Formats: sequence, C-alpha cells, structure tokens
Amino acid sequence: MNSYNLWGKNLNKSKKVFLFLFFSFFLFCGQKNNTPSVKGSDEEISKIVELFPLFHNGRYVYINKNGEIVITLSEDIMFASRFSEGLALIMKNGKYGFIDETGKIVIEPIFDFAGSFHEGLARVRINYKWGFIDKKGKLVIDTLYDFVHDFQEGLAAFRLDWLWGFIDKKGKEVIAPSLEEVKGFSEGLSPARLYGKWGFVDKKGNFVIPPQFINVYPFKENLAPANLNARWGYIDKTGKFVIPPQYYTTFGFSEGLARVDILWKWGFIDKKGKFIIEPEFEELKDFSEGLAGAKKGGKWGFIDKKGKFVIPPQFDEIENFYLGLVLVRKENEIGYIDKTGKFIFKTKKY
Repeated sequence: MNSYNLWGKNLNKSKKVFLFLFFSFFLFCGQKNNTPSVKGSDEEISKIVELFPLFHNGRYVYINKNGEIVITLSEDIMFASRFSEGLALIMKNGKYGFIDETGKIVIEPIFDFAGSFHEGLARVRINYKWGFIDKKGKLVIDTLYDFVHDFQEGLAAFRLDWLWGFIDKKGKEVIAPSLEEVKGFSEGLSPARLYGKWGFVDKKGNFVIPPQFINVYPFKENLAPANLNARWGYIDKTGKFVIPPQYYTTFGFSEGLARVDILWKWGFIDKKGKFIIEPEFEELKDFSEGLAGAKKGGKWGFIDKKGKFVIPPQFDEIENFYLGLVLVRKENEIGYIDKTGKFIFKTKKY
C-alpha cells in the first residue's frame, strides 16, 4: 500500500506503521458483516446511515449516495470510519470517540483505542485494558481484559493472561478463559484452539468439533474452511469434510460462493466444490451485493457471478460494495463508484 491508506492521508514514516496496523485492523473488522441491519440487545433493528467517509481537501467528509458532501469534520479529526449502528468512530488528538449522523460528537474522544458498535456495544481501551461502552458512552463492562473482540451472537471473546474465554453483555463470564485462541461466534459455533489444534466450541464452551485442524475460519452459510495436512477444504457442523482439503487458501462462503486459491490462481466454487468461476484471477474478494472484486493484469475490477467483468480492471485498490457504493483508488485519485463503475465522488490522494 506504499505510503498511502485507502481512506485518505499521505503519512510521514512515523505514522505509517501505526495507521497501517490501525487500518488493517479496522477495515477487516468492518467487513465481517456487510448486512446493514443489525439487531442490538434490545432486538430493535439498528438505524442505517447511508453516508460514506473520505479524506478530502485536508478534512474528513461524509458524502451521500448522490455524491454530495453532507458532513465536513474539523481539521483535528485524524480518522473517521463509516457508520455502524448509527454512530461512526473518530480519532481526535490521538483519542477515540464517536459522532452521530449530523457530525456531532456524541461520545467524547477519551479512549486510547476503540472499535465500532456491534450489537449495541463498542469495545474500548483505557490504560492498556479493554472493556465495553454503550451508545451513551457509559462503561457498562469494566476495562478488565488484556484484549477483547466485538460482540457476536450475544457473546464477546476476551483474553486474560494469554487465555481466551467469552462474556455476555452484562460482563458475566460464560466460558472461562481456558482456550489458546478463538475467532468469535458465527452460526452458533466459534473456532477455538487448544493444544495447538483448532476445533469449534458451542456457547457453553463444549467442543462440538474436536480440535484436530491446523487452522479454521468461522462458519458461513453452514460451511467452514478447515486446514488439514496443509490444504484447505470445507467442513459441515459435524466436522465432516464435504469439500475435501485441496486448496492452498480459502475463505468463507458469501452469497453462495467461496473464493479459493489453487496453484496460485483464484476462482469461486459452489457448496459442492464445483468451480463456478474458473481459477484465472490474481486475487479475489468476496461477493457483496452481487459483485466481487477481481484482479487481473495487476489491476482490480468487479465481476458478476458468471465471472464476467462488469467493471473492467483499472483500480489499484478496492474495498467491497456496501449500500450500493464501493471505495476505490485509481492512481492518485480516490473516491466512490457505483455498480456501473461511474465515480459519484472522487478526490486527489494526499
């Protein structure tokens, strides 16, 4: 990514390492679930804010789907995320807080680090310890933990003294810290590592798929990638391989298809392991809103589910489509395009 990040600023060397780690962490976490509606703890559907962040003319701004700037933040805001459950994470003077859809700071930037809201709570770090706040900024789970993950399916993973467990939204320990590593709940199960091998635990902490794999990813659409003998395949919820381990790299299913790497070329398979899109690409991203990022000849474009480029490869960096738009970089320009490939807003990279 050289000296740039896809969101905006050209940074000096001392800041590059920090923000590379920050953006890698933040963007990938932000992509875990592309569904804009999320159920919070009160079972109400969270508000969808159709605004998109970008660094433009020295400030972070938010545009709407028509490409109009509707929020311009102050110059001392060093980062602004996309909205999650009605609020967006910002960084000001090295501290993290949240704004609402008008751009007003509703949770003061007082935290050493923070994540976006998930299921009504956001993780925060104070003095090297992690806890959770609600949407009023109140600390509802004390900063007791060495690290935490976002809430998923009502539980959040925590680490204490290098062992992992899970808490509920009241901070009650549901699964004691006894696992070497976990990856969060999805479809009722969480990947968990014990004695160097990965399996899956239920919400009581019982291994329903015994630890036996080199690595695994969470279940998506009832199948999970699993690595056995240095090759990846897909298992069902009994732990049985339904697609034999044969791929160099795999990812979870999205919209019925999964991207896999075989002989350093990427394609998409269905749930029977049949190639629906032949492995002919340098890199791929998951399908999101019917389109997937695909790299050919060193450039990114977007393909449909037949493997046809509907937006020709021309971009240097891309994300996934979200609410009809996607953030892309083309040489020294960055902005949002629609599903026809048309820029609805673009600016120069700094």
